Amino acid sequence: MKGFISVIGKDRVGILAAVSNKCAEYNVNIADVSQTVMSDMFTMESLHIFVAEIFSADKVSEHLSGYEMGIFFSIFVMLQFWNLFNAKYFRTGRSLFMDIVDLFRAPQRVKESYNGLYLIILAVIFGGQIAIVTFAGQFFGVSPLPVEDWVLICLVTMPVLLFPDIVRTIKAASKRR
Repeated sequence: MKGFISVIGKDRVGILAAVSNKCAEYNVNIADVSQTVMSDMFTMESLHIFVAEIFSADKVSEHLSGYEMGIFFSIFVMLQFWNLFNAKYFRTGRSLFMDIVDLFRAPQRVKESYNGLYLIILAVIFGGQIAIVTFAGQFFGVSPLPVEDWVLICLVTMPVLLFPDIVRTIKAASKRR
């Protein structure tokens, strides 16, 4: 079984070592890892190969209900969804907040910044996640989630976008002065 782990936080010595040690403690092999330091923020994405005896579907289903698996699966996907915005604005001197303001002040700038394909990808990922959990849940071992849970999942995972975007907005504003 394969899985992904994302780590985001203030950069410090030993983050990668701590994640690696925790994976080793549970006999999880790290197949691939990439890390980036943006300003003082550390981000890491890694592909893990889980040992089947420890993380088999039977053992997971003993501990997590379909509803809990739906929450877990959706939180993971939504974290990656918000990171699409971080990737889009990385080192551009722009931010989502700036684009929202420019929708009203300078719409042409926003039109130049956004590509139709990017918006389609965002819609497919977001809508696809809801459709998968709602209509194909049995195949993935998850139960459908109520609207309130989707709202909560979006609110809980959104800081992955908001905090870096606030930093980008402040940096861009300070450069203009």
